[in-house]
Amino acid sequence: MTAEGVDARLVRAGERYEQAVLGGDVKSLDEAEPDLAALEADVVLARGRIPHARFLAWSAGRVGVDVGVSE
Repeated sequence: MTAEGVDARLVRAGERYEQAVLGGDVKSLDEAEPDLAALEADVVLARGRIPHARFLAWSAGRVGVDVGVSE
């Protein structure tokens, strides 16, 4: 499951999945939850920054920025 650019938390969750499925260590799944929650939080924050940057550009009067805000 390792690939360049893949977050280590995602890799660890995959390893814990394999430990549970192939090795019978179901408790390892509980250890995957915090990593996945933190990864999800980082994704949500990054997604929120995109429209925020577009809004700031729009409010500064930069041409060609569509933020879906009507005046």
